[in-house]
Amino acid sequence: MNLNELIKELVMDLRANITDPKNRGSTKTDVFSGDDNTTTFTLSELGVKTITLVKVDGVTKTYGTDYTVDLKEEDPSQYPTVTFTTAPPTGTDNVEVTFKYGETWVYPDYPRTDLSLNKYPRLALVELASNSTPSSLWENKIVTQFYFDVIAYADKAYTVRKILNEVKERILNHGKSFYTVDNVIQPVGLGPLGAEPNRADKILSQNLTIRVYHQEEE
Repeated sequence: MNLNELIKELVMDLRANITDPKNRGSTKTDVFSGDDNTTTFTLSELGVKTITLVKVDGVTKTYGTDYTVDLKEEDPSQYPTVTFTTAPPTGTDNVEVTFKYGETWVYPDYPRTDLSLNKYPRLALVELASNSTPSSLWENKIVTQFYFDVIAYADKAYTVRKILNEVKERILNHGKSFYTVDNVIQPVGLGPLGAEPNRADKILSQNLTIRVYHQEEE
């Protein structure tokens, strides 16, 4: 399993499904015509942060299984692409890709301490640790557990709790549907609510620890 791909999928899922209290960024749908040959389609905006919906002939497609995404985050001057596992069939405007672009509030790291207060709320995904063990003495399988903190930052305790509760519900309801891992993602613990000393005690934060199970052959 590629850890970078796992983090990418988790971040994209949070960006697509957790409500931003400030409703930052923009949403757009690009429409393409399939030709039974083309698999990669280039989106019309720079700075795409996540894909929220992909349809072919009106049928919703699944990330990883039906398509992959290259957000071009390492080179923001390039336009992001969506690549299908199987080329969409010939049709007029039969491929739809809905995405969010522009400003976002979810990042795979801690917020900078010099951010102005109007940049909050923020949501961070931070890798904590991992461990691998044989699943049993009779199976040639290794089970790896990855631990992450999802950390919410806001100026009100109510907002922090509301964000993390939405994250928890998302993981509980969809923890078995992620493509990058074979097993399950689940919340395992909630940390204390506290003030951020590096942010003049005006911003509160709280973490939700999640555990990712992944099983593979030795």
